[in-house]
Amino acid sequence: MRLYKFVKPLQAFILTGSEVALANKCNLLGAKSWKSNASELNTFIRGDIKAREALKKKIKTTLKGYQENHCFYCGIHFSLLKNENSNVHIDHFYPKGAEHGNYEKFVFEMNNLVLSCCLCNGLGIKGENDYGINNDESILRIGSTIIHPYFDNIDEHFLLNENTGVIEFINIDKSKAIKTEEVFRLNSPAQIRARLGDILVELHTENDSGRSLSERITDSIGLCGRVALN
Repeated sequence: MRLYKFVKPLQAFILTGSEVALANKCNLLGAKSWKSNASELNTFIRGDIKAREALKKKIKTTLKGYQENHCFYCGIHFSLLKNENSNVHIDHFYPKGAEHGNYEKFVFEMNNLVLSCCLCNGLGIKGENDYGINNDESILRIGSTIIHPYFDNIDEHFLLNENTGVIEFINIDKSKAIKTEEVFRLNSPAQIRARLGDILVELHTENDSGRSLSERITDSIGLCGRVALN
């Protein structure tokens, strides 16, 4: 099992009937509906906060399966994160807190939600940075300068060089791959070393079968902070 790999989610989360109603209510209220309490959400009724939190938990659990437990952006396996529950984030690809406010209506839009590690979703990397192109009422027509989890196929943009650990750009149009690598520093020395360690462990698995993969990769090569999350 690779601990670093890029995975296109199997699909977006699918809402049930009652969940659709709640999501629509939240989308009308905008960004504040993601976390605010009932007193700040004038259309919420008794039970809506509990239902919202249950839905967010269900989305996270389901997307972990769809993404094979990997961060969409850097490919790290979530098992490498300390305090995995709090360090795995539901990221809004088009940020709900963007200054222009155009994405608030997508706060519970399933094609806008993907799982990310806390490093990639941090303020110093993606956070609330906006990589959308167009201001459009339809999420399908906004476009993006980085690879979208559902509207793009990451495997058509990235290829891991097994000899060097470097992510290569393979699409005819390399602009999204280049920008995505730049934003998430995918070819930084730390990330290259982590991927090479992963490859090394896989090659020598038969000689050290008594230990877990995460133990072997951590010991085989320094991850330079990629797993040092509190």
